[in-house]
Amino acid sequence: MATYNGSKYLQEQLNSFLLQTRLPHELVVSDDASKDDTCKIIEEFSVNAPFDVRLIRNRENSGYSANFNKALLESKGDLVFLSDQDDVWFSDKIEHMLSRVLDNPDTLLFMNDAQFTNEALVPVNITKLGQIRSAGLSDTSFVMGCCICVRRELLNICLPIPDDFGSHDGWLVRFGIGLNTRIIDKKVLQYYRRHSSNTSNVIFNNPQRISYLDLFPYYFKVIFGSNSHEEEKSRILKNKLILSRLDLVLAKRSILDTKRLLEFRESTVKELFFLEKHLKIRTRPFLPRLFQVTCSFVVGDYFSIRGFRVLLQDIVGE
Repeated sequence: MATYNGSKYLQEQLNSFLLQTRLPHELVVSDDASKDDTCKIIEEFSVNAPFDVRLIRNRENSGYSANFNKALLESKGDLVFLSDQDDVWFSDKIEHMLSRVLDNPDTLLFMNDAQFTNEALVPVNITKLGQIRSAGLSDTSFVMGCCICVRRELLNICLPIPDDFGSHDGWLVRFGIGLNTRIIDKKVLQYYRRHSSNTSNVIFNNPQRISYLDLFPYYFKVIFGSNSHEEEKSRILKNKLILSRLDLVLAKRSILDTKRLLEFRESTVKELFFLEKHLKIRTRPFLPRLFQVTCSFVVGDYFSIRGFRVLLQDIVGE
């Protein structure tokens, strides 16, 4: 668990750990220099908790991703659940997910669905996975750290999470998908509280049901916004970080299936080449750019899931 000024909702989440039908072996909390009673609540909780509770205090605020990274590095279990400070787990979450883990010994990352609620923990009629599918998107868009449980074998590859990647859950899920080792369980196993202090405010975290039409303003901003060029550079950087980690793991002869690692590396190289190629196209003057767009269209560059969006971005340019 990563915490920061979470005293308002933290106790409810801690209590939900106590109500688990299968208790955890340990709770590792990394606190990011909270200024409220967060650490006091955790220390008081640890006194009577029926499992080990370890609190790591950061001297300075490092950001939510680095904070989770520190908590993960301090964890010892073979199976690790990520937790936010303001959600509430259903009592069978650990037991249910553990059964999925035992039934799928070759899978390294598991995710469950979560029920949106308002600030008072009153459920609304939509889940996170339901929201993604309502918008017409695939399950690859389901990137939600608080719904993850991960085997130690994958953590041995993913940790430490590079600071420049930006999100701890995006990094873990990218490896889970890339290595073809992620399972999404459709069962709702927790409440996902939405309130004014949430760190994640992407459109998919809106507790009101959205449709594909609601995504148009988002995609318009991605294609025509002033930051679109920087966002593509960010994607390139993330792929380079993934490639660097894969090379490091392969050099150490990981116990993981080398074939899956090499396939993930190959797909990452292809995506990196694609991103760099089209970023370069967008820097060219209009007529040469239009010629390059035509050539790319002929060879099938725009026939992917993101193809139409990339096509528009290439035509518009920087």
